[in-house]
Amino acid sequence: REDNRTIAGISIVPGLFNINETMTFGIPLVLNPILDIPFILAPVVTVIIGYILVSSGFCPKIVLEVPWTMPPVLFGFVATGGKPMGAIAQLIVLAVSVLVYIPFLIAYEKFQAKQAAE
Repeated sequence: REDNRTIAGISIVPGLFNINETMTFGIPLVLNPILDIPFILAPVVTVIIGYILVSSGFCPKIVLEVPWTMPPVLFGFVATGGKPMGAIAQLIVLAVSVLVYIPFLIAYEKFQAKQAAE
């Protein structure tokens, strides 16, 4: 839908710096029964994956405190002391988050289309 694409487009630049209020309140994600599931599920899944990546030795442990507004892949690189596996681990969890959200976003678009038709 055009309104969702507009909000997504507006949210890209702030989202690169972990400022997601535009998306959170623009779609809205808050109190949305369809999007509440991935909103809760994606962080849980990514924490589990992150734990597995670090405990298996794939990704080094975090050694630096990095400002929360640093872009995601750069964040992993810097936080692990300049180790590229930190960035790769963030790419992995980012991809998993996208995969968690996709079916719910499709369902939400169908729900919105059905509501608009009524």
